[in-house]
Amino acid sequence: MSSRGKRILQLALTQQYDDSDDDQDVEDPFATDSDDDPVYIPKSSSDEFSSDSTDSDPDNIPQAGVEGTYIQLVESESNENEIVREIIPVEHEFSENQDVHSSGEPQLDQRQPKLYDISSSIWGPPQGQHLAFDETFVGGITPEWSGALKGEKPIQYFLAFVDFDIIDMIVNQTNHYATQILIETKNISNKARVQTGEPTDRKEIMHFIGLLGYMGIVRMSSLRDYWSTKWIFSNKVAKNIMSRNRFEILLKMFHFSDNSLCPKGDRIYKVQPLLDRLIQNYKKIYTPRKMFCIDESVIPFQGRLVFKQYNPQKTHKYGIKIFKLCCENGYTWNMSIYSGKEKEQIAITPNTESILVATKVVLNLSEELLGSGRICVIDNWYTSLQLAHILLDKHTHCLGTLRSNRKGNPNEVIKKKLKKDEVVAQENERGICVLKWRDKRDVLVLSTCHSNETVQVQRRGKKINKPQAIIDYNKGKSSIDISDQMSSYSTALRRSIRWYKKVAIEILLGTSMVNAHFIFRELEDSDLSISDFRISVIEDLLMFESEKVKDDPKISQSLRSHVFIKLDCRARENRKYCRGCYKKKQEGLLEKSKNKFY
Repeated sequence: MSSRGKRILQLALTQQYDDSDDDQDVEDPFATDSDDDPVYIPKSSSDEFSSDSTDSDPDNIPQAGVEGTYIQLVESESNENEIVREIIPVEHEFSENQDVHSSGEPQLDQRQPKLYDISSSIWGPPQGQHLAFDETFVGGITPEWSGALKGEKPIQYFLAFVDFDIIDMIVNQTNHYATQILIETKNISNKARVQTGEPTDRKEIMHFIGLLGYMGIVRMSSLRDYWSTKWIFSNKVAKNIMSRNRFEILLKMFHFSDNSLCPKGDRIYKVQPLLDRLIQNYKKIYTPRKMFCIDESVIPFQGRLVFKQYNPQKTHKYGIKIFKLCCENGYTWNMSIYSGKEKEQIAITPNTESILVATKVVLNLSEELLGSGRICVIDNWYTSLQLAHILLDKHTHCLGTLRSNRKGNPNEVIKKKLKKDEVVAQENERGICVLKWRDKRDVLVLSTCHSNETVQVQRRGKKINKPQAIIDYNKGKSSIDISDQMSSYSTALRRSIRWYKKVAIEILLGTSMVNAHFIFRELEDSDLSISDFRISVIEDLLMFESEKVKDDPKISQSLRSHVFIKLDCRARENRKYCRGCYKKKQEGLLEKSKNKFY
């Protein structure tokens, strides 16, 4: 056995893991985009095994002696009071996803992806013999939402994603959290602001979200500057919406879930209900077309957090990593928050390798899109030959940049020295093509729907031959970059707030706003910029007054903000309803006795 295998075996037999201790995941070697491929930890019913590299030999993992059985580590005490760890087969306790055959041995769940022996692939010159799949998807905006939103103002597009169900959920959880603070916290002064606070409602939360968006458009160094009486600030918007004390109380109590119901070990429970509702709205309004992209984004955060990420190559070096599935022009269709090293129970069988974490992320985010003939575009952290085989089994093509140290790569392509604009490619028996093109540096690409065909393109007045696979990759990969760029304009994120509030503000006023802008431009055929769209939405949020008015999209904005104007004449000579007042009276929003001139 090699020294590498001995070290892996020693770690497997000596390391102990405690799922309840967050400090175990602080030094996650696969937390950022490293050169090592993250792997899922094979886990038995009571313990886990760990491997530091994807190139480890599965045969080095100790087995129970029976093919296909689970293994379990059991601690026992010897006469010298030393702990001895034994390997025994598990024969009686099976999970719900396992199936027991007549032989009595537990089998792998049929939903687990089939793993291929990628080291036995036969590579040769590209023949273009790719697998062809029927395109059974219907992409674009859902017809019912297209008819409901056509011709509406930007605020209605935003409320299609951040609907009143989400607002009411925030209202209920904010009030509930404030009550818990009053009941459970000791030594609260009778003069504390939280003691005199009143329960919030839908109108106030709409104003609060509008103020958060407004503070992203008009930046000041401190929150209190928006309520400052100094003439140099000259700001009346915030003080006309709510008092400074009330805003600070709402910001402190802003909540999305019941802490008392949090499952043990669930690190993102505080924001998960909000995330689930928004993702549900993202999916029901729009469906990706042929090409979709999966990548990660970072929400900047420098506080103390066990799953905070550090990546010196990113714009924000410290932050919370979010995996996103985006489609054309920056529409976010699905997302998930990375909360530390993931642990998955997988049966350990001989001659199989573990599933990479990056592979599991791709399969989870795109589960509802697989099997329809689409193309999945990914970068080199996700791309592997094993993932390409799994996606082909699910009738989905894979296109992405590739790392040269991935297992199973053809040496004829990896080690080939190229001159500028030269191309070399190899293809295996399933039509998976690995291509290398020399530009300013070597670019390595894996594709299941391209060969080594090139296209002549114009660059800085010169014509060059560029592989079609790289052109399609750049087109598909740009969707997440567009989403992040548009979300960063006038961002509402600020320092000195808790991590889950920062995530919530980003997906409410960042991701949701970009999605609403995308749908608005698609339906209205408009060239309205994201900044002007954001300003329009924030204005309507700040002017939100009546639920009856807001629920009726046919009532124009002029009716919502209508006020009386005193005329230079006697009241008896001009005592009539104006157009706005008459419309309000018909809707039951105004009584004749309440009409006053001022």
